[in-house]
Amino acid sequence: MVERMRQVIASPLVVALWVLMIPWGFEVYFSAFVRESELNSRLGWALAIAAVAWLSRSRLLTGLLLLPFLLTGLADIFYAYYFGGVFSTNTLDAVFNTDVQETRELIQAYVNVESVLIITFYVGGFVWLLRQMQPVGVWHWPKRIATGLGVMVLLFAVQQMVGKQRFYDILPGLLGIAPTYANNREHFAQAVADYRHLVETTELSARLRHQDVPQTRVIIIGEAMTRTHMSLYGYPRKTTPVLDDLRSELVVMTDVITPFVQTRPALNAMLFPQSWEQPELDYHRALSIANVARKAGYKVFWLSNQQPFRIPTQMIADTVDEAVFITREVAGVQAHRYDGRLLSHLARVLRDPAAHKLIIVHLMGSHLQYANRYPPEFDHFAGTPPRMISQRLLSWQVDKINEYDNSLLYTDWLVGQIHQQLRQYGQGAVGWMLFSDHGEEVYETAKLNGHTPDNLTRPMFTIPVIFWHNAVLRRQLGSSLAQLQANAPWPYLADRLFETWVDWLDLDWVDCAGCQYSFLRPYTPRLRKVYGFDYDERWSP
Repeated sequence: MVERMRQVIASPLVVALWVLMIPWGFEVYFSAFVRESELNSRLGWALAIAAVAWLSRSRLLTGLLLLPFLLTGLADIFYAYYFGGVFSTNTLDAVFNTDVQETRELIQAYVNVESVLIITFYVGGFVWLLRQMQPVGVWHWPKRIATGLGVMVLLFAVQQMVGKQRFYDILPGLLGIAPTYANNREHFAQAVADYRHLVETTELSARLRHQDVPQTRVIIIGEAMTRTHMSLYGYPRKTTPVLDDLRSELVVMTDVITPFVQTRPALNAMLFPQSWEQPELDYHRALSIANVARKAGYKVFWLSNQQPFRIPTQMIADTVDEAVFITREVAGVQAHRYDGRLLSHLARVLRDPAAHKLIIVHLMGSHLQYANRYPPEFDHFAGTPPRMISQRLLSWQVDKINEYDNSLLYTDWLVGQIHQQLRQYGQGAVGWMLFSDHGEEVYETAKLNGHTPDNLTRPMFTIPVIFWHNAVLRRQLGSSLAQLQANAPWPYLADRLFETWVDWLDLDWVDCAGCQYSFLRPYTPRLRKVYGFDYDERWSP
């Protein structure tokens, strides 16, 4: 019996199955959905690599062939374990739009005892089995059949990858998704150049209605802010004390959701006229609200603490009057590159002599890792958070909730500083508006931390939308302001924010005469369709 077990362990098929099937086991256990083709691919490659081992009789070659599966298998394991999902092109879109420091932070966020134990188990098992492997042995008929099938599988896979450039469903997990994403990813420089050409050649009839009154608007784009962690929206902790104190001066929209839980597609849908009904109206065929405002008479500024060279934000920044990226002001990428660095730039821009200014401020906000988003003096919350899925969370998971709440506290302070600058500025019609690209799950409704399209939860969608106007702008808006306040509790999908901005920026534009979903006009709530399903049907109150 013992000898038989040694013979089984010494089989190349066993080490191949270990490398390929352990990640699949994690995916099945922790993910809501795993494609059947994922299992077929993993079993096929295990048989193919075993066939190569039997034919070559080389332990080294077998190990080298299994190495890419091992490395990507680790990524598959951790993504399933921490995010409850399986890699997709949407996931890699978020990964490739993450800078080196953010990647480092993501790794640091999940480096713990559990991670070390998983790596030790998976990699250690591979090393031990590889050392036990004996590719030579009795050449009996089952091995001959298995070898023949393995060779056929290998030839088919090579033909599909080389001849048809097909990797998805041929290679398992991340190993198959990565080249698929790379093949489909548009060339960044060409995309920016194409958009610049679109801006330069597009003529619009948009114009400012009240050109005799100086107009100043600030649009603040938050990052990963979920309103269910904001005291302004009823969270038990005082995470937004400044906004709480300003509540009587604000218009707070209470039921807005993002169309996507990743930054790129979310901002595509919000900053452009794109919607789920008209997905083609993205940067390929339409101008962003910033470019429309510029053509209508605004001088447009883009102030960002995010990384440049991202779609669509770099396209907009490349085509406005002035763009500032804080990352270009520091030596390398700093972990503690706080959003407060933007305040001096805002003060300078407000002194610009242009009569009409649109200033877009893009924050790092509550991006992972949360502890790097705020200075030490905002390390305020500790102990047991008021809202979490289970009282049995690990201590480091509880710390994540506290750090997230601290990051919101800092963003609240920052918005308060922007508010003070604009209040003191006082030239003409002045207003600011805050929204977030998406929300964040922080152990509130599921045992995961972050945002992922592969395991969607309600907090990933729930975003704040808040308006403030000075006295001049309130008079200018007139009945539109009353309509904005009346619409505050209505359900809204933020892929139509573009229409709201057209009215809020005081634009007279014939192309938006039929805009139906501006917050400043009466509207009938529409289907809130996200990722192909009805949001309200899945998460009814």
